[in-house]
Parts: sequence; C-alpha cells; structure tokens
Amino acid sequence: MHLRPKSEHAAHHRTLDNNKTIDVPNLYSESRIGAPNSLTFSLNIRQQPKAARPCGFGDKDRRTIDPPPIVELVIESPTLTNDQIQEYRRARTYVMSCSIWDKTGTIDDSLMPGNYKDRRLVGSVVGTPFVGKDEYDREGCFFTFPDLSCRTSGSFRLKFDIVMVGGTIVTRRFPTLAEKKSDVFHVYSAKDFPGISANTLLAKRLREQGCDLPLKSGNDKRLRVAKIGGIGSEIRDDYDADDERQKCCCVRGFL
Repeated sequence: MHLRPKSEHAAHHRTLDNNKTIDVPNLYSESRIGAPNSLTFSLNIRQQPKAARPCGFGDKDRRTIDPPPIVELVIESPTLTNDQIQEYRRARTYVMSCSIWDKTGTIDDSLMPGNYKDRRLVGSVVGTPFVGKDEYDREGCFFTFPDLSCRTSGSFRLKFDIVMVGGTIVTRRFPTLAEKKSDVFHVYSAKDFPGISANTLLAKRLREQGCDLPLKSGNDKRLRVAKIGGIGSEIRDDYDADDERQKCCCVRGFL
C-alpha cells in the first residue's frame, strides 16, 4: 500500500462510546512520532490453521482452511497504564493482511508456479479489528480469517502482517507494526482430509459478541452424538460445513 498521512505529526483521533475524543499518537510514520518508545506490538495466533482441501481454480467447490485463523494483537509498554494501552488496543485503524508461505516459512508461496496471474491463497486475505472478550473474559483486539482457501495440496504456513492506516491517503508505504507466521497446516486431497475441527471456546465467545465468524453447528452436534451414544466409529470424516449449508437452503426452498 503506497499511502501517506496528511501530516506525520498529527495524532489519530478516535471517539469512544461516551463521546470522549482520545488522541492516539501517530503510528503511521517509521519514526512513530508522539508514540512512547516503550510501546511494542506483537501477534499471538490464538487459533492455528490445521487442515484444508484444495479448491482448484473454481469458486463452486471452494473449501475454507479449518479452523479459521484467529490472530490477537498484543500491545505492551512498561511506561503506560492499562487504560492508555487500552486506547491503542481499541483504535479502529489497524489492518491485517495474510499471505501463504512454504512449510519452512522462508519462501513466499503466494504465486502459482508458471502462472503469475493466479494466487495460491484465495478469499478474504485482509482483516479488520474486532475488540471483544475472549474465553477468559479478557479484552483483546482480534482479527479473524474465515474465508481463506488454498488452490493446491501441500504443507504451508500463513503469514500475518499488521499496519495502522489513516490520515489523507497519498503515496507512502505504512510500516509494519508486527508480523507472525502460523504453524504448518496441510492441504489434503478429498479422500485424505481428516474432517473439520470442533468450534473452540474462543470462536464461540467472539461470535456471541457480534464477531463475523461463522460457527459449525453441525460439527458440534456430531461431537455430542459421539459422546452420548458412543458411536465415534460412525462419525463422518468428510463432514463439510458448506455441504450442510447447501442442504439447509434446499430444504427451505421446498417449505
């Protein structure tokens, strides 16, 4: 992104629910003028990607990476109070991007070999912040990626980068505040796919608060049946949330 704020010295203003305007020091420039030197940013991948099925080059059978990655922005400073750190955490101008790398985390695998117009990772690769409570009732700034798919089989990592944008947009590249690579996840063929994982407590908690994070209700039901009826051997390993949604739509169409 080639962007530039109107003034590198200007603070970013945000309005809280109580209509009190707070100045968040400038983080747009490389020097981060006005921000405390002790301010540090890091990323914590709270929900790691594990498995996927290749989606190929069509949109009809696009399967998403499971479980959807959830990344938390962690802000720390030994010189700021919790309330001051909270103001940075609640700023709405953070933007996170996602790219796909090889399993070693050293090679960017975004482009398909032999065809530089097609990208290996498809879907919504940019995330915006959601500030809410996690499963331990602690406030955090979260970024969710429920719409990511991989075109090819193999083993990969996802790389997350976060910047803070704002001001008047001119030619400038915003500096990266933090970056993090995920654990290795695997993209399986249909017959080898191990099945989707159950909803986590974190995903449920964020969804309850309004986070745009689809939950897999059929998956939880399947697990409950296994626990109550003791029929784990009969559980389908090829369960797919997209298939279930399509079935529900068909049923509603006949009612």
